[in-house]
Amino acid sequence: MITLKEKFGAALVLDDNLVLPNFWDVTVALEPNPAFVEEQSSYNKAVDRIQVFIESILDNSVFIGPEHIQSFMKGVPLKGVIHTTPDMPYDHILTLCLYTKFSNIVEGRCIVTKVKLESYQGAGIEHSHGLEDGEPETLRQIFSDEDEAFAEYWYDSRIKYFDFDESGMKLQSLSWDKFDLGFDKRPGDIVSLDTFRSKIKPTKPKDNDDGPDIA
Repeated sequence: MITLKEKFGAALVLDDNLVLPNFWDVTVALEPNPAFVEEQSSYNKAVDRIQVFIESILDNSVFIGPEHIQSFMKGVPLKGVIHTTPDMPYDHILTLCLYTKFSNIVEGRCIVTKVKLESYQGAGIEHSHGLEDGEPETLRQIFSDEDEAFAEYWYDSRIKYFDFDESGMKLQSLSWDKFDLGFDKRPGDIVSLDTFRSKIKPTKPKDNDDGPDIA
C-alpha cells in the first residue's frame, strides 16, 4: 500500500458567480499493480504523476461547473488555469473527479483504491471515494448526457486544463514526457481491477445536509 498526502489551494465559482478561495488536504491510497512488478520505476513514476498534477496543475487554479462556463468562455480580465467539473464544484464532486483523474494518469501501474478530500471551507468534513464505492467509470455513469463532456475531461491520462484570459478559454493537453514521466508501452498489457473492487451500482453524490454547502 502506498499513501500519498498533498495540499493545494484553488478558487471555486459557485452560486451567483461567487468566487471563493479554498484549501484542500488530499490523501491518495494506491496499490502497486503486480502486472508491472518487473518495472519498479513505473510505480515511482505513477506516484510522481499524481504529485506533479496536484502541485503544478491543481494548485492556484479555478474550478467551475457547467452553470458558469459561459461567463468564462466570453473572457474575463484575468489570467489563470481552469478545471471544469460536471456539477457545481463542491467537495464531494471534486473528490470523485480527482479519484477519476488519478486512476487514469497512473495508467494501470498502480490501482488507486481511495481518495480522501478535506477542505478549509468544509469545516472539518472529509469526503472520500474509492473502489468500494464504484469503479473508475462511475463519473461517466452518474451524470446526464448534457454533462458528459465535463465528466470526460477527467478521464484523460494526459495533463489537461484550460488556460483563460480576456479572450476566453483554451483547452491545453500536455504529454507526461514534458516532466520526464512517460511510461514505456508494452503491447498486450492487461490491467484488471476485479481483485481490488466490489460491484456497486454508482449513485450521484449528494451534499451533506449536516454540513456547509461547500462540502
